[in-house]
Amino acid sequence: MSKTLIFDFDGVLADSEDVLFDALNFALKKFRMNEITKHEFKSESKMALLDKRKMNKFYFFILILFAKSYMNKHRHRIIKNNEFINLIKDCPHNCFIVSSNNEKNIRAVLGPNDTKLFKKIEGNIGLYAKDKILRKYPKDSIYITDEVRDISACHKIGMTVYACTWGVDSKVVLAQANPAGILESYREILDFF
Repeated sequence: MSKTLIFDFDGVLADSEDVLFDALNFALKKFRMNEITKHEFKSESKMALLDKRKMNKFYFFILILFAKSYMNKHRHRIIKNNEFINLIKDCPHNCFIVSSNNEKNIRAVLGPNDTKLFKKIEGNIGLYAKDKILRKYPKDSIYITDEVRDISACHKIGMTVYACTWGVDSKVVLAQANPAGILESYREILDFF
């Protein structure tokens, strides 16, 4: 029986942690707000860190646009997670990507051969809009992410979600969001096959 596996991109299929850290601080500097420290970045969810900066929705939206612009200009610093992608090459199921990152960035980082592993790549999804996009997929799909906000989006629509510890949010932070499970090694993806 074929399953549907949906992957977040940043933190799961690619290491973009340093670029994201720099992008958020670049955007915060534009607003003359306190920058995020490395300790904060490692110990709290990224959305919680931004929520602490107390800004209205308009400023939040503009801040995110600055951060995305920075990431687009620095996509050459995003590193494809070859080890994890090599495991996905043997996946007999339908694989998709649903990400906040720009589709152009995703395709550039993956390259043409690895892009073919995924039936569809949906990028540039709003930070709080993943649940709306994920609703289009079969309800028994499995979403794999490294962020608390994605876990919340999946809970909202009743989709099974697993968190991976090699991404942005820490294992402790991810566990507090109650995913169906936590993947601590790349090879655990084979359990879904």
